Amino acid sequence: MRTALAALIAIAAAQDPDWDPINANRKWPVDSIYEIEVEDLESGLPVELIFFRGQVMLITNVASYCGHTERKYTELNDLHLRYNARGLSILGFPCNQFNSQEPGTSDQIMSFTKKKGVRFELFQKVEVNGPKAHPLFKYLRGEHIPSNGCEDDDGSCPSWAGAGECERNADFMGRACKLSCKLCEPPPGRGPPVGWNFESFLVSRKGELVKRYPTGTVLTSKEVKADIEAQLSQQRTEL
Repeated sequence: MRTALAALIAIAAAQDPDWDPINANRKWPVDSIYEIEVEDLESGLPVELIFFRGQVMLITNVASYCGHTERKYTELNDLHLRYNARGLSILGFPCNQFNSQEPGTSDQIMSFTKKKGVRFELFQKVEVNGPKAHPLFKYLRGEHIPSNGCEDDDGSCPSWAGAGECERNADFMGRACKLSCKLCEPPPGRGPPVGWNFESFLVSRKGELVKRYPTGTVLTSKEVKADIEAQLSQQRTEL
């Protein structure tokens, strides 16, 4: 059985280089964030995001060996302890797309986060940019909104742009990374690729993206807390 499955995967991959066996059965596009399914980090079991309906979600891509890891896990834990009982769910998704700073297996990542005292929800490793991006991050970045051609062709474009390649390699980057190089304007609601580890997305009790926080944002700042409290104040009875 495993040999036959491996052969089918090899055939599909040969026919379409962008074919992704992990995401092949995941529904896309979707009309609502609640149609998306993720997998629990520890058990590997599927979790439907409709489970979080009526809660405020803060969704972030995490990494164990990033310069921001210590501070970000502390901030996220603090928010969990402060707001979870009021209806905030923090969802962390390991991602290895940024300088390979999350290389471990699920067991290794779980062990690391337990040592860090992580209390919020963690899920299986995903990609957040490019053709193999998980549907959740496609949705958060607005890929369900029709494109006007202002987009990146490679999941590494944000990293390349951040390293100055838009200026050093203008011809290639102008063709492959129009969005990250800010050479065009995407449609409203369609955002840029995730720029680095620990970028966070605030989602309302209705499942709508409210705000997006780049990596450098202090998540325990009074401004972010105000954003979260504003969403928590929208009671379930108003949904």
